[in-house]
Amino acid sequence: MPEFEVFDDSDDRYIVWLNNNPHGFVLNVSRDNKTYLVRMHRAVCGRARDERNEHGGLTERGYIKVGALREEPLHEWHATHRPRAALLRCKFCLKGVGEPV
Repeated sequence: MPEFEVFDDSDDRYIVWLNNNPHGFVLNVSRDNKTYLVRMHRAVCGRARDERNEHGGLTERGYIKVGALREEPLHEWHATHRPRAALLRCKFCLKGVGEPV
């Protein structure tokens, strides 16, 4: 069983996961495979849970999210699914941790 969960069709399921895993991490990924940027956030980061979006704006339209309790599974997901995209850390919630990953 994978150590990550992909959220590509339900903001409600994604928000429940964030609330249940406040120490987790999230990748914010463009839905299309042409993206050159993937951003990592902590699950508590306001940018990972920007609820100002209209319903569906977090995972149901242009972006998907990938959540995990540890960073390593997200690195593996990135290497497998978006290997050409740069993986960057959020400059707010992961400030000082280093960029790029």
